[in-house]
Amino acid sequence: MPETVAQVAFSPQLHASVPSGIFKGPRLSGALHGQWSVAYAAISHVMSPQKAFDSSFNASGCLAQCHSVFYWAQYHSIPRWFLPLQYSPTVVQIMVGATYHGIMQLLAVTGFTWWFFNADLYAQRPQSSVEQSIDVVKGRWEWYSQSTEYSGPASQFPLNFDEVPGVPKCFSFSWMQQSAHKLHFRMFLTALICLALSYHSLLHSLLVLLIT
Repeated sequence: MPETVAQVAFSPQLHASVPSGIFKGPRLSGALHGQWSVAYAAISHVMSPQKAFDSSFNASGCLAQCHSVFYWAQYHSIPRWFLPLQYSPTVVQIMVGATYHGIMQLLAVTGFTWWFFNADLYAQRPQSSVEQSIDVVKGRWEWYSQSTEYSGPASQFPLNFDEVPGVPKCFSFSWMQQSAHKLHFRMFLTALICLALSYHSLLHSLLVLLIT
């Protein structure tokens, strides 16, 4: 891991506690622990109420953010298929995550992810771009350094935009929206290849039938 990435991942900026049963005590999270993710989780709770996240449950920020998937799943049909397994045991989640990742990658490569993407709904809702989100992180980082009067080597956000780990394109709705023409072309090309393979297979079967 590059040194600057390590600074971002483990710097005690904008700390938040997590369940002590996981890390044997409070742990300081990185500055990328987004408050807006918790807000999305609150919206998701309204959309899809969960007993484990009602007002009587003292949910941590990290755990509450897991519920935000119910908000983002409204834009794509594939993740909605996996939502019933959202709070399944960890072993099941690992297998489901690997399966989901593989399906989304295949759909992105072939372009057919566009069929499952609700582009109209996504375009109608106000969204924050990746660049805007990173600007928010930089602003919070700088504010924390000023508030703590820290002026060391990591007082400014140490990564450029291109160095910040991002969301894989197969999961990025912004990328899908911006790549509409590219995805349509990929769908056409994929369909053409499938038709050519089917035609070749049918022709081969006919030739074998005639010969025999």
